[in-house]
Amino acid sequence: MLFVPAVELGHHSHPLFREQIKQIPAYAELCRVAIEKSYALLDSRLASVDFVGGDGFSVADLVAFGG
Repeated sequence: MLFVPAVELGHHSHPLFREQIKQIPAYAELCRVAIEKSYALLDSRLASVDFVGGDGFSVADLVAFGG
């Protein structure tokens, strides 16, 4: 929900990829919205619990932090 939209946002908006792929700005904007929604979901989850995926620190927390 976060990693793929973030990668695709980069692909379709960063000048580095302009020569490699056909960038679609409208798709980049959809990815930006998806990222915002994912962060909102994560924020609401962490407002009521200490960890993302359970009662203790787990791989889910590492992935969320890394993302």
